[in-house]
Amino acid sequence: MLKVLIADDEASVCKLLQSLVCWPDFGMEICGEARDGAAALEMIRKLNPELVLVDVRMPGVDGFQMIERAKKLGSGADFIMISGHRDFEYAQRALRYHVLDYLLKPIDKRELTVLLQRIRAKYANTEAQAETAAKPPHSESEAHVVRVAKKYIEEHFAQPVTLKTVADLVGFNSTYFSTRFRAECGQTFLEYLTDVRITKAKELLRTTNGSVASICQAVGYNDINHFNALFKKNTDLRPSVYRKLYS
Repeated sequence: MLKVLIADDEASVCKLLQSLVCWPDFGMEICGEARDGAAALEMIRKLNPELVLVDVRMPGVDGFQMIERAKKLGSGADFIMISGHRDFEYAQRALRYHVLDYLLKPIDKRELTVLLQRIRAKYANTEAQAETAAKPPHSESEAHVVRVAKKYIEEHFAQPVTLKTVADLVGFNSTYFSTRFRAECGQTFLEYLTDVRITKAKELLRTTNGSVASICQAVGYNDINHFNALFKKNTDLRPSVYRKLYS
């Protein structure tokens, strides 16, 4: 069984994480709980868990400080960061700390299940191949980079988002990032950005009385002719016609 440590200052969150999934089904067991970073470090030292779920904000030693100190202690654990705040800077910082994934509260059972299945598969592969390193595989880290990039796009689509901007944010070369993004998402960076913007435009056309020009700007476009052309390409309808049909 893989040992799992939960570090969160909220008792209700710890209780939820324990009951949300059947941990033995993933070959895992909860070996302990900690209410602050200092206590978590002591338990990591004593119990040597393979997986640690850690809250970003904890009294005394926060989640990032705890991870940094745990690594200095020689811990080979995987870390899953938990946060109640949809803050891109947290996600970006988690990436720099080589955190396995970043979960938002309230924790979604399906998302946690998929993540634990991935971790179980990783450790099964590690056992089969003794040379595999304890930290997440490079391809898994790249998948995390793409997830962070997608979150950034979804939160900043109204701004001048470019491939280079996002590649720089996640620390990748633009060409390599473009290739990895397409491999992970099945579409190019621009296609994904356009989908996000057009989806939001459709929502605004259905639910608000804003002009097509104002919606064009609200979803990140300055040229209304370009916006109209993209909208029609994606929906087979002009924005004004879409509104009449669906509002």
